Amino acid sequence: MSFFLQTHIVKPKETLEQIAAMYQVPDVEILKLYHYQNVPKNTNHLGTTLLAGQEIFVPDRKEIEKILQIRNQRIEEKNFLTNSLIENDTFLPHFVKINHHFIINIKDFSDDDLNNESHIEVHLKYLGKQEQHYVFSYHKKLISVNGEQPDLKIYELASKCTQCLFPVEFEIDEKGKIRNLINYRKILNNWKKIRQKLQHEYQDSYSLDYIDDVNDSMDVREELIETFNKDIFLQFIFASYFKKFHQGNVEINERLTEHLILFQSQYSISVDEHEIYINQHSQCTDSRSQQEIINHIKAGINQDNENELLESEITASYHLDKNDKILRQAHVTIESYLYNMKERREIKIEMK
Repeated sequence: MSFFLQTHIVKPKETLEQIAAMYQVPDVEILKLYHYQNVPKNTNHLGTTLLAGQEIFVPDRKEIEKILQIRNQRIEEKNFLTNSLIENDTFLPHFVKINHHFIINIKDFSDDDLNNESHIEVHLKYLGKQEQHYVFSYHKKLISVNGEQPDLKIYELASKCTQCLFPVEFEIDEKGKIRNLINYRKILNNWKKIRQKLQHEYQDSYSLDYIDDVNDSMDVREELIETFNKDIFLQFIFASYFKKFHQGNVEINERLTEHLILFQSQYSISVDEHEIYINQHSQCTDSRSQQEIINHIKAGINQDNENELLESEITASYHLDKNDKILRQAHVTIESYLYNMKERREIKIEMK
């Protein structure tokens, strides 16, 4: 040990922060590290309260630079290992920390003309794990349509029909797909009560047909599960998860949009100091005709007119926090040519 080490004798009521500032040491941790590297006795500890007359070893500028260099090198090595793990492993968030509200803005265009713009608020909360499935609570509320409260009859009826669904509790599998509705019986019982009220309140044939269609979906658990799997928010909040990245890339086949169209998707992931960025490009590879897709039926055995196959692609970008890997913001664009008309949907998801 050098005989020319700089020391400081503590005065009454002095703090480590004051001493560090006095000697232009960037932070207390550097002061403590240097002290413990050079203190001759292991009893000379630096507690929250210093003792008057206590000797503290203080680094000079050269030693401070050396400590900072080693610290930065270790941070870089840790970041490199962390980033490498993210870019070469199955990507999963810290599910236990998911308890957030999100705002979704959806714009629908036909041949570049804006048709509708909707604002939706959702709440997603992680409840735990059952066997290999992750359990969530989900609540969804339509805030506005084209900047106004949704007061049209169709929106009013739809809102009343779906109020029994939320909050829904569901399980998702290792691919991010809903496999079970935990509170299905409760939803079904609520729907039966609401249905009776609606059938008395709405007497026109259109409304009664709509209620019957909803009842058909409610009455079969598998159909209701499929309805939630078509949910745009749930599709894209989980889009970046459960994928095995290799050197920052992955390619998979998956079904997306409210029609569950088959896409071939490519995802790329990159990481900086605070955020994770994921980009998606998906190309439609569905063998069904446009009419089969709209009617949600399987592809016909004989495809007479290949021109009827759907042209569609999805581009998306996701920004996630590096610490918890939870989505903070997403931008999704879905473009399709449906019967020679260009349909475009722009979706923006932001954590509230």
